[in-house]
Amino acid sequence: MPFDVSRNFIDKSISLYRGDLRDVPEQRPTSVRVFISSTFTDTIDERDSLIRVVYPKLQKYCLETYNVQFHYSDMRWGIPDQSINDHSTEDMCLQELDRCCQLSLATNCVILLSHRYGGRMLPVRIREHLFNELQTFIFDEEDKSLLNTAYRLDTNQTYLSNEQSMEYSYVLLPVNPEAKTQWKKDEKRLQEVLCYASARCFENNKISENERNEFHISTTAKEIYRALQNNEHRQQRMVVFLREIEDIACVEPDLKSKFTDEKFNSTEGSKVEAQKFLAELKKYIKSKLSEDNIFTYKVHWKDESNKREYLNEFLARFYQVIKDQIDYHIKRSQPKDALYTEALEHAIRCKMFNKNYSPREDIMQQIKEFVLSNTSGAPCILHGDSGTGKSSIMAQIPVEVPNWFRTKNNTSISVVIRFLGTTSFTSDIRRPLVSIIQQICTIYGFRKPIIHESNTLQEIKADLEKILEQIPTNEKLILLFDSIDQLRVEDYDCSRWLPVNYPNNVKCIVSTIPNPDMDKRNILEGLKSLCSNATIISVTKLDENLAQQVIEKWLQRDNRSLTQTQRKWLLSKLEPTWDEPTPLYLSLLYDISLGWHSFDDDRLTNLRRIGYTRDAIDQLYDQLSKKHGKVIFRRAITYLQLSGGLSETELLDMLSADDKVLKSVFVHYLPPPEIFRLPNTLWIRIRNDMHKYLVEMEVDGTVILYFSYGYGFSFDFTNHPNYHVLTSH
Repeated sequence: MPFDVSRNFIDKSISLYRGDLRDVPEQRPTSVRVFISSTFTDTIDERDSLIRVVYPKLQKYCLETYNVQFHYSDMRWGIPDQSINDHSTEDMCLQELDRCCQLSLATNCVILLSHRYGGRMLPVRIREHLFNELQTFIFDEEDKSLLNTAYRLDTNQTYLSNEQSMEYSYVLLPVNPEAKTQWKKDEKRLQEVLCYASARCFENNKISENERNEFHISTTAKEIYRALQNNEHRQQRMVVFLREIEDIACVEPDLKSKFTDEKFNSTEGSKVEAQKFLAELKKYIKSKLSEDNIFTYKVHWKDESNKREYLNEFLARFYQVIKDQIDYHIKRSQPKDALYTEALEHAIRCKMFNKNYSPREDIMQQIKEFVLSNTSGAPCILHGDSGTGKSSIMAQIPVEVPNWFRTKNNTSISVVIRFLGTTSFTSDIRRPLVSIIQQICTIYGFRKPIIHESNTLQEIKADLEKILEQIPTNEKLILLFDSIDQLRVEDYDCSRWLPVNYPNNVKCIVSTIPNPDMDKRNILEGLKSLCSNATIISVTKLDENLAQQVIEKWLQRDNRSLTQTQRKWLLSKLEPTWDEPTPLYLSLLYDISLGWHSFDDDRLTNLRRIGYTRDAIDQLYDQLSKKHGKVIFRRAITYLQLSGGLSETELLDMLSADDKVLKSVFVHYLPPPEIFRLPNTLWIRIRNDMHKYLVEMEVDGTVILYFSYGYGFSFDFTNHPNYHVLTSH
């Protein structure tokens, strides 16, 4: 996305300041996030001790030394029945691993390995060509019938095959909670059948080695290979602890079954294969990571004194190694100045809003004509009710601008954008104005004016106007102020801070809802009065035809389709009413449809009657309550909404202090006796499903989660039976 049509940018900071989003991350790392990858039953002692002793110390150290949060993700605790029933456990673990690798300031993965290779899970999806090849090597008709009962072809979703063509996949059906005992037997048999069939397919050159491995590699091994891949160029962010129990042959059979794979592999061949894969995994780890990052311990488990000595040494080493890595990486990372941080925050926000863009060609054409006009004058005013998609339209402008100017030779374009009210410094217009002045001066090499705390808004506005006049005529600058209604009420009076006349090479676009508070000033009328010759663009609800086009484009983008029945149901909800459909309404409807398979037509009868945004929110809320557990989901969302925003640590603290949440959760999970605390995996699952509707904002070095009210997404809990209790927390 070239923003300079005459030259490439070398300095990434300048590129960012000019509005180039290519190198902008999804989120800025602001905490230490460590994913713990281990097998389950054989590392309980270590993981319990880490929760009890080490993690609190690391949390305290990070906060006191660097003012950053320390998070750990131990996905072996607290996996609820629903995750097991819908087979989402493995995907959830890998998603959280990726998140830690992307967002951790220091160490992002710790591996604990001993004598177990770990359990294998049935693939949730099997590509159609692979499924068909496997069946050719399943000769028992009962086994073949079992496979075709467990998996169903889904034609709603297509994937890119090895031949670079699109194909469907077979989906593993959810477990019937009333038939769990039978499913355990069926699951074990299916694993044996698929392991055998995939091995024969590979031997006969019918499938690739990676396709075969999908049925043989354990979940833990997949995590480790993924972590090594994610950290290919930064191995210093991983640590490995290997444990060898020297008297394992002498431990009691019940205990030995927890420390080895014997219980989980019914045939001698599968036991041998597990040990072979484990040896290969350890060898691969040692080939990829430095010896300084791998620690090996030998212990006699039956010797209680030796066992305690090992655990104490392990805990001390774990703390010291992670602490040293935290010190190394945080001190080594060069802190950027406040301007860079501010520009990056808004660029990240721009990418986030852009993901939810609903194509509005009529509006973008009006904006294009305004931007390309070669006349000086007033700004463009974009207005519309909440949920009509104004922020996503503003976020689309930096994407479109390079294309608009592609034929303009020797012209450099810069886009400076501020999403007001989305960071801790943008509710008061003073800070955004000062940072915009600094950003423009940095882009064009101007001397930055000295602005004191005593300077008035009018003085800062005058400084901005002077700088805009200095921009060379072969440079184009586009200023974007999104959501003026998110400013403090006293800043609704735009005459105090907004320039009204711009040079012909500078274009300013502002967006707002017309009247954020019936008792306060009408922003739109104030802007019209201030800028009598402004370009006014109204963002209204989508008409039925355009709404259908948006849905079709989203389906095409995600390589999805719908059955005739599903499509008919969805399109019937797009019939216009007095305030629908809006982009938010469409987004909610589309999110509801993402869970549909081509064999799910009967599920439509259980859906709510949906005609408005509120109905769609309630339906999505119902779906997620069933998926995550009604109590924990409602309480988590309620705490977030009523508080106005919480850090993940604060939210987990509140949920862990909620007796009703704990009673609903500890049916599935038993924590260490000393720490009666909610497993963070439960919140991680909710966060992953709600990420589109949550915003992360840094406040005093801490990342705060809150609802993106720009989308109008919120739950009404005033009728909740415990509303007054919740608001008192």
